Order: sequence, then C-alpha cells, then structure tokens
Amino acid sequence: MDLSVYNQFTNVRPDWYTNFETACNNWHNYVPSQPTIDIYCHMAPGGHSAVYYETGTNGTHDLTSSIYAITWNCPVSGTCKDTNTAMNIWYSELYFNLSGPMDSLTSTKRTHVFAHETGHALGLYHHNVSTYLMNSSPVNVTGPTSGDYGVLPSCGGAANTGGVRCVFHFTN
Repeated sequence: MDLSVYNQFTNVRPDWYTNFETACNNWHNYVPSQPTIDIYCHMAPGGHSAVYYETGTNGTHDLTSSIYAITWNCPVSGTCKDTNTAMNIWYSELYFNLSGPMDSLTSTKRTHVFAHETGHALGLYHHNVSTYLMNSSPVNVTGPTSGDYGVLPSCGGAANTGGVRCVFHFTN
C-alpha cells in the first residue's frame, strides 16, 4: 500500500516534522507475522492514496481545544467526513491543531498523534484495546501493533480480526 504524503504543515511547525516522519516510518517498518505486504509513505506524489497533512485551529474542521488532530476521509464524490463511516477513500485530509494542544505534547505523544491519524487515513476506526495505536489514548504507542495491522484470516468476524489486512483484503 502506497500513500502519497503531502506535507502542508512544516512551514508553520517545522519542529513537528521529525514526529511526522517517524510516524510514517513506523507504519512502514512494522513487521507483522508472515509479512509480504507493506505500507509506504512517499513524501511526493506517486502513491495510491493522497494524504494531506495540514494545520487547523480551534473552530475549524471540528477541532476544539481538547482535540489534537482530526482526519477527514474523502470518497470520489468529494464529500469528506470526519466520522467512522465505511467508504472507498480517495484522499484524506489530516488536520493538526495549531491552537496549542499539539505544541504541548511530548515527542512520543506527538508521534502517536501523527501515526494514529495516518491509521484513520488507511481506513481504521478507533479501537477499545488500550495497547493499540488506534485507541484514542494509548500509552507510548507510536506505531501500529498486531491488532492495528490485523490477524489472519483477515476480517474473520471475531474480535480483533480487523486492521489494515481487513481494510485492504490482504491475505498474507
């Protein structure tokens, strides 16, 4: 799976770039059992899904003073949504809050926010297991876990069988 990543925030927050790059690399470097597929972030056009990393402020794009970031996924129709709605994602817009919350985070937590929002751009919803990246407030999780990646067989219907393997119908 290739993502074309458009960095539209470092002119405003250059100190966030290392966290952003680490988060993308953590998706790429995660090695599930039986790896034959991978996720790559291309820092220029060339991938299959466009992901725009942007900034926002309180009151824009559903950001509030307590929300670090939000992902809007957009189908071909262009009707973007910030809800956990199943769709064929054409592109994603990830907004990171400039109104203070992101600046006050530790480097580890900021990397988590970038990796977590990238998971939404890959089609993942929030998960209730606190050790998974896609949990909304895990401790020190900066990249995908086995639960975020998914198990085999994918989409088996049992608890914890989802993940990117299920979203993209990976069979290995």
